[in-house]
Amino acid sequence: GAGAAGDGKRCRLRNAHKNCAVGGSSANANASAVRDIPEYSRIVVVGGGMAGLHAALALAERASDPNRRGADPPPPMPPAENARRTKKRNANNDIVVLEGSLVGNGASGRAKGLVVPGFQVPLENLLENASDGTSNASWTVPGLVRAMSGDSTPRYTKAVAEEMYNLSYAAMDRLRDIVKEYDIDCGWVECGAVEGSIHPMEEDNGDDDEEEDECKILTAAQVDRIMGRPSINESSNNGTKNSNNLYKWGEYDPSCAAADPLALTTGLAEAAERWGVRIFEHARVAKLEKRQQQLPDEPHSTLGKYSVVTEEGRTIRCDHVVLCTGADQLSEHVSRRLSRSFVPVYTWMAATEPL
Repeated sequence: GAGAAGDGKRCRLRNAHKNCAVGGSSANANASAVRDIPEYSRIVVVGGGMAGLHAALALAERASDPNRRGADPPPPMPPAENARRTKKRNANNDIVVLEGSLVGNGASGRAKGLVVPGFQVPLENLLENASDGTSNASWTVPGLVRAMSGDSTPRYTKAVAEEMYNLSYAAMDRLRDIVKEYDIDCGWVECGAVEGSIHPMEEDNGDDDEEEDECKILTAAQVDRIMGRPSINESSNNGTKNSNNLYKWGEYDPSCAAADPLALTTGLAEAAERWGVRIFEHARVAKLEKRQQQLPDEPHSTLGKYSVVTEEGRTIRCDHVVLCTGADQLSEHVSRRLSRSFVPVYTWMAATEPL
């Protein structure tokens, strides 16, 4: 969790005590941490959000036990005010995470906290816009967006769409297991989720879908009752009936959950560190270069297929790079293709009293 400030206030971000502790110098502390970046690591993960931290955790788990059968995670690290700068148990340079700011400072720590499988676009819509081609048909993120926005030439197949959709449910199960296995205190609640529609239900939406995915179809009155809205037909001044239902129908998915996103993100960081993953904050990546092939018997200082350069000028060589950072953090000097593949998505959330 986050460190405590000198005045007793609990800081929001994981290492916020470096910035708010009395008598501390955050600039010097950050510079010291960046200088500790090793010259070589087998794997470098760029981005300290949920995606990057889980990638590092999964890689560390697999490196320790490829089958992950009966292998308990290492015990938690002993608490320390400056845990990031103390020597970690089993720390090594096999896996390094570079975070440009603080762990959880981006979208991962500021999300809505709804753990919902699937996609914003229903699977039926994805399949409708997909091609019937074989696995030889290429697909990219821009191609997927173009296809969903009405492009007449699908760039992904139905098999890819179904696999992505199924993987989202597998990811939900994986996240549940991680929270339980590593005892992450993130307020995880198996509450389910309700989605209401202001449009009438289509005729082909029936009991078959409800039985297949265990979702429950809700009436307009049920959705309005859950949302705290009156759902009766009220009489107007002239004696006519006016329907007061904003939502025409809805769906309840019992497989959804809720969690504190920041606590979950920092919990993933601590779980990864238990396996020896080294996490460096304030280490924004500015450039990624592919190096010339090196001889296998050369020292680590010359090994590595890639060179990752931070804004502070630190260079770390590595054999593999995993890019897990957001669109506003990824420059063309890191990956021109990926920097042009992100699409901004904005969501809003309103919190109410318990309904």
